[in-house]
Amino acid sequence: MQGYNTLRFLCTFFLAYFTLCNALEPVRINSNRTSVEGHIHRPSKTWPEKYLKRDKIVVRVPIKHDTNKTEIDRMAIDHGFENEGPMGKIPHYYIWSRAKSWVTQDDEEGERIRTEREPVSNLFGRLDTSPRVEWWNYMNPRERIKRSWRSPSDPLFSQQWHLRGAHLDVVDVWKNHDVTGRGVNLAIVDDGIQHEHPDLTPNYRKELSWDFNEDDSDPEPFRSDGHGTSAAGVAGAAEDTHCGVGVAHQVNLVGLRLLGAWTSDMDEAQALCHKCDESDHEGTIQIYSNSWGPSDEGKHLGGPGHLTTQAFEYCSANGRQGKGSVYVWAGGNGRFNGDDSNYDGYANSRFTISVAAVDVNGVYTWYSEPGANLLCSAPSSGYRSNSITTTDLLSNWGYSNNGCTDSFGGTSAAAPQIAGVVALMLEARPELGWRDVQHILAHTSRITDERNTVWTTNAAGLSHSHDYGFGVADAEEAVKLALGWELKETNGGYHATSGTLKPHSSNTLEVSDSTRDYLWAIASESHDAQTIKGLEYVTVYVDMSIPCTRKCLDLSLIGPSGVTSQLHSGDAVSAEEKDLAWTFSTVRHWGERLYYTPELDVRDSGKMVNNGRWALRAKDLCRSARICQGGVVLNHWKLDFYGE
Repeated sequence: MQGYNTLRFLCTFFLAYFTLCNALEPVRINSNRTSVEGHIHRPSKTWPEKYLKRDKIVVRVPIKHDTNKTEIDRMAIDHGFENEGPMGKIPHYYIWSRAKSWVTQDDEEGERIRTEREPVSNLFGRLDTSPRVEWWNYMNPRERIKRSWRSPSDPLFSQQWHLRGAHLDVVDVWKNHDVTGRGVNLAIVDDGIQHEHPDLTPNYRKELSWDFNEDDSDPEPFRSDGHGTSAAGVAGAAEDTHCGVGVAHQVNLVGLRLLGAWTSDMDEAQALCHKCDESDHEGTIQIYSNSWGPSDEGKHLGGPGHLTTQAFEYCSANGRQGKGSVYVWAGGNGRFNGDDSNYDGYANSRFTISVAAVDVNGVYTWYSEPGANLLCSAPSSGYRSNSITTTDLLSNWGYSNNGCTDSFGGTSAAAPQIAGVVALMLEARPELGWRDVQHILAHTSRITDERNTVWTTNAAGLSHSHDYGFGVADAEEAVKLALGWELKETNGGYHATSGTLKPHSSNTLEVSDSTRDYLWAIASESHDAQTIKGLEYVTVYVDMSIPCTRKCLDLSLIGPSGVTSQLHSGDAVSAEEKDLAWTFSTVRHWGERLYYTPELDVRDSGKMVNNGRWALRAKDLCRSARICQGGVVLNHWKLDFYGE
């Protein structure tokens, strides 16, 4: 009887385990910065069980029930879970884990046995119908790819060309302003940083760092994960140490290890709001540098999940004692695949500074993705030209073999340079809000290439290119402008919306082979039109039915001043998916008015377009070529305007 009960227990255990595994299959995100929601299959790599977090969910409870910890603990138990505590800093979100206890009962012979936990289907069904749970989701692991590119070798500090006046112009900031990033906490969100490296040890802040893969306070990378270590060296390697120096060589470096394994929405949200709203300046992370994201293969659209979006919003409003956290993001390395930075929901968020890459000649690199969302550029590796010299792993597993490398590159190297520039700005002017930082970069970035791109000067006098943003960042000009900048309210930005727009009955037909404009206008005397003094971000949500693939669609937004933002280019993409439901963003209208009338001075040969209205311009590329049956149909669209 004893052996029978033991066998029965083991069978029950394995049945429960495989039932749970099948119910919570991990989501694999294709490489290089694109989250593909809904594509569920097993990961190609075998990660330790602790990384998969299959027993964890995140819930949002209604405000009226979010009274105290005891109430939340009781609520979790009622639903078959145990409460682990708040989900980072985001209010009303909690991490619940499946109850670990087994049910004990008597069998038919009267002996005590342990049975399997309550079936997962019962727990999920209870959550779906519970009036005390507004939202819940289990945490699927997602792969995130680091954006680096290896290039030919170069010497050490004397060859750190990117710091010189003709490029990022950082050396002049050190010399002329004695600004080096002192007192600013800059987090490298990556695969960890080798904090015992002599380049990084002097600036490392152990008490602020965390490993979100191992759930401990040591973000030491796996032996071959050198991406975050090199990014940390670019941003803040200390002076007079092992290799070269960082842009802000006295900044406080924080390691947030996230990419040592696949991530979940919960992991990303916790990392991106870690220590964002502490009461004291010394204990608060001011800047988060991110050189990662969804895949850059140009076939999929992807971005942050619900929780990560909440983290962006919360820390931008409440981080840095109310001034807002600053997020810097690599713009992407998929140009050669036809990818666009606007296909990445992290890089096209209005809360992030999206960064492109230029080579030693100041020309956009062959991998750096274009996009109407790009804010600025920074130097990086080029085709058979200089790469970035910086810190590397102290082992044979890095990019090189001696703890230093001269082959770091990609937009992975460009983003931490901008994070370092922001650290210089915040040392010079700690009161700057997150919107102030973006304004200053937009106004001080400079044109380094006029031959290989098209620059458009908008009605506010700012020039923007889909390849460079507003240009290559100029650290000294940014610091100088920061010192005299008129501060904007962190949460004082104004939001206006067109609401959901549906085409008129005559426009619900298929888009013809000629261009079709869908128009929207706002009355000049309206409250929104009168209140917004200058635009910052414009976001465009489109829902379109496409019979073949997204290669059939060319899509752009034209503002009242005539400035055009290329949102989607069917000639460039390698997309295989049908249909399109996505939010694009553009910064090309920065500083412009929400509306224009013929009486206003507009910088487009003095001409108005579309009678001062906003136009979504669509073209069906496949119908004219008779590639497939049917045509593109616009179901609905929406414009949102953010400004001051």
